[in-house]
Amino acid sequence: MAASRKMMDLKQFMWRQQVRKLYRQAMKTAALAPEHARDDLRATIRAEFDTEEEVDERRQKYLAVTGRDRVNELRQMLGFEVLGSLETRTAGSFKPGAF
Repeated sequence: MAASRKMMDLKQFMWRQQVRKLYRQAMKTAALAPEHARDDLRATIRAEFDTEEEVDERRQKYLAVTGRDRVNELRQMLGFEVLGSLETRTAGSFKPGAF
């Protein structure tokens, strides 16, 4: 039962965890979208993550920052604000089923 997996160093492991966390956050945010937009958002998120599998460290940092920014922009468009780890609805946010 020899594993053909290549061992990751600590930096690669931490990067993978960061990417997985960002992916989960993006998918959770997509679940908050109006029903008619969810499938398209999920497909777009998957496609964006799939196209950037093998990148160098400099590109990784750029993608991490822009990815977080894009998730936060999406949350704000949906009427949510991200304040640290707290999530709050804004006063003028949409009501589910209003679309």
